Amino acid sequence: MYEGMVGLSVFLSITLVCSVIAHIYLKNITWAIGISTLVSTLIFQIANLVMNDNPDPFMGIAVVFSLIYAFFIALLVGIPFHLYRRNRS
Repeated sequence: MYEGMVGLSVFLSITLVCSVIAHIYLKNITWAIGISTLVSTLIFQIANLVMNDNPDPFMGIAVVFSLIYAFFIALLVGIPFHLYRRNRS
């Protein structure tokens, strides 16, 4: 596997796990999306610092793009949770 694919798979797995956990425990979809986005971005950046010995010079850009992608992943994960809770009520 190339280094980029490893980073992408780590990012996707962290984001999916954080999003599912947030949507299970938080009933409000807005809070779940926001918290899972922030937590998954923070965990991914910490993992990036641990995997690489020195900090990335473009870390600010990486944070912005990981926030954007984590938001959309959390939104896609949250839609089935929201529809299930709405139909159950």
